[in-house]
Amino acid sequence: IVPALLYLGINANSAGAHGWGIPMATDIAIAVGLLMLLGKRVPSKLKIFLLTLAIIDDIGAIIVIAVFYNQSINLLALLAAVLLIMLMALINRSKFMTLSIFTILGICLWIAFYESGINASITGVVLGLLAPLTATKSHKHPIATRLERSLLPAATFIIVPLFVFANAGITVTSTVFQAAGTVQTAFGIVRGLVVGKVLGITLAAWLVIKFRLGRLSTGTTWSQFIGVGFLAGVGFTISIFITELAFSTDKTLIGAAKIGIFIGSVLSAALGLYVLGRKNSQPKITGVAK
Repeated sequence: IVPALLYLGINANSAGAHGWGIPMATDIAIAVGLLMLLGKRVPSKLKIFLLTLAIIDDIGAIIVIAVFYNQSINLLALLAAVLLIMLMALINRSKFMTLSIFTILGICLWIAFYESGINASITGVVLGLLAPLTATKSHKHPIATRLERSLLPAATFIIVPLFVFANAGITVTSTVFQAAGTVQTAFGIVRGLVVGKVLGITLAAWLVIKFRLGRLSTGTTWSQFIGVGFLAGVGFTISIFITELAFSTDKTLIGAAKIGIFIGSVLSAALGLYVLGRKNSQPKITGVAK
């Protein structure tokens, strides 16, 4: 929420106002990959926190896409999608779900969401939540586990790289920032990713601990937590996706936004690695807490 608010603070009355969702997302693969580069200098609990945060963050971004970045809604198709979700939940509860049934209903659900006018990427979130996590009599491995094992290689080495190559092209010209609203758009994205992410994440965590809803893990420092907040500002792939939806008819704003995403992500990565790599950010006591 904080990155979106910081973006709107600059762009509320500009041509790029519709791009408020761009700095909200975190690129899971890059952020976690950067954290892994630091090895044992970062507690394992902090790595789990960033992974969980990034996953929930992207789910939130996809929900934002589905709700706010669609032109019109086909209520009949949306009703079909809701009925399919209820049917899948019922079959799960009855423990009759098989991989074949799950796949067929999943394809039907994607078609229903696509025809409804809601961005079909929300199907991935729904199916992820509906995938059975327990083994059945017909198979010793849960459907969720089997899907993860079969789809992870293709997603990691084919789908995500293709998406990046197809959409990440950044064209820098002397006129890219001459159109109205382009400077504010790029700067708003940089501010949202670099400042908004770390501020929102750290403040939310501090409030959770302040009101005793949780506590900082033993062996973890606030300095490290701030570093993780910076790494969460790497918003590459999903941010580009939202850019294409928000400014689909304005190539100038798309170009400016992509430059902002690139600058903001690089700055966030550099600050995160710097803060986490400092000697004084490392705790004297190591251990694991709840």
